[in-house]
Amino acid sequence: MKKILLVNALQINEEDDGMGKYARSVVEFLENHFTDKVTVCYLLTNSGKNVLKHRIPPERIVPFDYDKSRGFFIRFVKENLEIPLLRHRLRADFYWSLDGKLPLYKGKATKEIITLHDLGYMVAPGHYRLSRRLYWQLIYRTTAPRSDAVIAISDFTKRQAVEYLRLEADKVIRLSPLVRGNFVKPELPPEPGAQNYVLYYGQLTSRKNIKGLVEAYGIYSQSTTHPLKLFLVGADKSPAYVAGIKKSLVESGMAESQIVFIGYASDEELRQYIHNCRFVINPSFYEGFGLQVIEAFQMEKMILVSRNTPMVEMIDQPDRYTFEAGDSRSIAAKIIEFGKLDPEALYREYLMESRKYRIEIAGENITKAYLEALEEIMEIR
Repeated sequence: MKKILLVNALQINEEDDGMGKYARSVVEFLENHFTDKVTVCYLLTNSGKNVLKHRIPPERIVPFDYDKSRGFFIRFVKENLEIPLLRHRLRADFYWSLDGKLPLYKGKATKEIITLHDLGYMVAPGHYRLSRRLYWQLIYRTTAPRSDAVIAISDFTKRQAVEYLRLEADKVIRLSPLVRGNFVKPELPPEPGAQNYVLYYGQLTSRKNIKGLVEAYGIYSQSTTHPLKLFLVGADKSPAYVAGIKKSLVESGMAESQIVFIGYASDEELRQYIHNCRFVINPSFYEGFGLQVIEAFQMEKMILVSRNTPMVEMIDQPDRYTFEAGDSRSIAAKIIEFGKLDPEALYREYLMESRKYRIEIAGENITKAYLEALEEIMEIR
């Protein structure tokens, strides 16, 4: 009889953020490579069920009424009371939490696996509300040490897990995020004249340093008579923060046509935005990994990133493609340098920058790494 793996995939919804994209890629991996080894069931919200209804048989979906619009206390109680009961009812041999959270009550029968994305709530607390910092510190410090296996999505996150959570290094397995199967370069070339913008995509929050990027773009736009535009694609998670940026743009006289706020984009829309951009940029102050790097590489695009983040782990010649996140002039200097290059020259830059990722990490390499890690954790021979 096959063992049962229950996967907490509550992050998947119809407007996935980075964690939701990671969860969706894990589901794809398990369905393609692991369901012959164990019976995999998924804990899903109603929105997640809609996303995966054509991929996962109904008998392997475990519905969970989890609405993020509800109060924090209600969600906390549901996570810590109902999930242990569901694990017991299913007789799950393994429970894998894809967002790093485990119920405070462990139980004896289920072996626990967590994915740690980052420890921002502990390492960079200034970007989060007090209630969220206290909650995540409680969860991390209480449950991570007792888990049976910890997957860290970068060497950076692994080091911080060892330092801040006092985990044994051997217990933490470093596995880069997978890429969703539909995230491939479109067959048709970019639209004529379309490659006239630099692209940022992700959440529009202070941690992502959108204000610094906009300031850097202002410096860049004054350095040339024909500046590329700046497209900002992503959900507005901090309305007051974004409103302040837009107000400063009006006060500075920056044309709305130069900096374009797109809003949330689906995977298909995002592929087109990346495909048609000149290059991608991510100026974050803090990341656990930075999914944009491997997504840009999948789309054969160069990316500029903050050098104090784990995004540099994927990049060849990092000094050439990185900047200081807290220095708008450092960011601007890189935009100026690469903004002068035509698409053919930028493609050559992509080939140099992505060499390590393409040779050592992408494709079968990362699939093999996940298979070997999970087989060892679950003692599958």
